[in-house]
Amino acid sequence: MVTEVKPKHCTEPTSEPMISLKGYHCYTNLDAGSHRGIAIYVSNSIDHTVSEVSLNTTYEESIWLNIKLNGKDKLLLGCVYRSPSSTE
Repeated sequence: MVTEVKPKHCTEPTSEPMISLKGYHCYTNLDAGSHRGIAIYVSNSIDHTVSEVSLNTTYEESIWLNIKLNGKDKLLLGCVYRSPSSTE
């Protein structure tokens, strides 16, 4: 999981191909109008067990994934970026 994938003073927009890693699927919030950007990298070997979760919130600086484990077990994995200048 990585936060702040968008450089602060960059003049070019950050795109998924720019931050991709070989052998990993990259889940990002770059299309959601995020300010600083988040990426979660999942190995291609387990990516078939992953589904993105959409939460009922207006907060755009987070990504949530469900990962299927053994049987009916699931792991909810989330990455949240909260700016130091954010309000409560």
